[in-house]
Amino acid sequence: MNSSYANGTVFILLCTVFTLGSCSSSSSGGSGITFQDFRAKASRLAGSNATDCGHADPDPDADIGDGIKGGEQNTCIGNAYLSQTAAFATYEYQGIDSMGAEALVITASSEVSRLSFDSDLTGGGSLSNGEILIFECLNPSLSGVVDGQPNEVFNCD
Repeated sequence: MNSSYANGTVFILLCTVFTLGSCSSSSSGGSGITFQDFRAKASRLAGSNATDCGHADPDPDADIGDGIKGGEQNTCIGNAYLSQTAAFATYEYQGIDSMGAEALVITASSEVSRLSFDSDLTGGGSLSNGEILIFECLNPSLSGVVDGQPNEVFNCD
C-alpha cells in the first residue's frame, strides 16, 4: 500500500473518530519521532510563555486504548482558555501495539488545537517511529467536562 495513502486513511479515520473540530493534517510522521518530540511540538504550538499544565500518565486499570483521563490537566487547560493565556497538556495511553498520546494546546489568542501521537503506525511497537497529527478546533467553547478524556473538554464546530 502506498505510504501516503496509508497515512491519509489513518488521518481520515482519526478525523472521524475524534469530534474536535476540523482536521488539518500537519503530518510530522516518519522515523525518529518520539513522545518527547510530540511534547515539544505541543509546547511550541502553545508559545514561548505557555503554562505547562502537565502530563497525565495512562490509567493502569483501564482497558487498552481507554486509559486517557486528566482532570487536573483539563482543569488547567480550561482555566487558561477562560483567562486567554497560552497553555498545553499531554495525555498518554497504551495502545495495542504502541504508545499513544493526545495533547491540548491553547494559544494566547484562544486558538484551540488537539494533537494526536502514535509511536509506531506500522504496529511494530517502536517508541521512535511516530506520527503527529494536529486538529484545529473551530469556534471552541468549554463543554464543562473536566474529568474526562481530552477530546471532551471543548465543543467545536
